[in-house]
Amino acid sequence: MIPFNKILIFASMSPQSSLLETLRFQTVGFILVIAALGLIALILISMGYFFENSVSRKPAAIAGVTPQGKPPDTTREDDPEVILAVIAAAVDSVISNSHRIVSIRPIDAGQASGNLYLQAWSIEGRRQHFASHKIR
Repeated sequence: MIPFNKILIFASMSPQSSLLETLRFQTVGFILVIAALGLIALILISMGYFFENSVSRKPAAIAGVTPQGKPPDTTREDDPEVILAVIAAAVDSVISNSHRIVSIRPIDAGQASGNLYLQAWSIEGRRQHFASHKIR
């Protein structure tokens, strides 16, 4: 292996350098930069490999993520009390003032009443958009 001091001798330049000395200086600098970047890349790849192998796969199952290759179980009906608790928690996190949930109704998107309800949101959005414009 070549000592680092011998490489630095090639990187020194005199005040009146020729074209070859300038090219040699630039080449040595380029090689040092590429070597440093390669070393950084190797360190980052080894750290990624270390962290990837050190993480346990069990917390993913606890968090509700299904393992690859298995489709999620969609045949089970969710508990209505759990759904109500989730909706109440979402409302509480969004609305900081006091609030009260009056009713919660499921909507079937395939039925006419569900489509009319979903249309109401788009109508309200259009109303707010047009209300923001000045009348000429």
